[in-house]
Amino acid sequence: MLKIENVQKTYDDSDRVIINISNFSIPNTSLVKICGENGIGKTTLLNILAGVTSFEGDVINKSISCKLNYKKYLELVYLIGNELFLYDFLTGQEMISFVRKLISDFESNQIVEIFIQESGLYKYISTLTKDMSLGTKQKLSIVLAMICKPHILLLDEPFVNLDDLSKTALTKALQSFVKEYNSIVIYTTHSKEKMIENLATHKAILGYSDDVIGASLDWSISDEI
Repeated sequence: MLKIENVQKTYDDSDRVIINISNFSIPNTSLVKICGENGIGKTTLLNILAGVTSFEGDVINKSISCKLNYKKYLELVYLIGNELFLYDFLTGQEMISFVRKLISDFESNQIVEIFIQESGLYKYISTLTKDMSLGTKQKLSIVLAMICKPHILLLDEPFVNLDDLSKTALTKALQSFVKEYNSIVIYTTHSKEKMIENLATHKAILGYSDDVIGASLDWSISDEI
């Protein structure tokens, strides 16, 4: 379970509140879609949950506090944001082999192998990452994340650069991933495609709160999409 406890985020140079969430929990085996208008703080929220930006309050993952046990917390979280961090002069297969060697308890992951095949990534697995399209780089980044088997997988607009075949493969892979590893996937998307809309088991809505001055945010969740 992921717990959010009295989390606030302000701009470093002002008192303006960007995120304001009191107490909130997300159960395991959840696919959570974050909704909200442009600029409301969806990416900022992902960065908070990933532990890569400063904030007040705490986020607790599997009873591990981000504030009290930061290093251990990071071991359980994986963020794929707008920037994809890949080694330009390694091929896709070399990147996959590199990450596998970093994992002491690595086991072959059938979900990953199926996704590589069904998304069409296998066609470009021997290509240098610097020569890959954005969509191919995104698929490779998702493969690397799933190899690591994080308890919390955070995805910022994961479908934006993908073709229809890859979108279908990704929805199937994410559904299998949360069930296989009892994990949580949290993602943002502007897509209105039915397949992507139906992927989420929960919907989290970020919206402006009327009772706080500035851009404070309110948070709610529904089991029904």
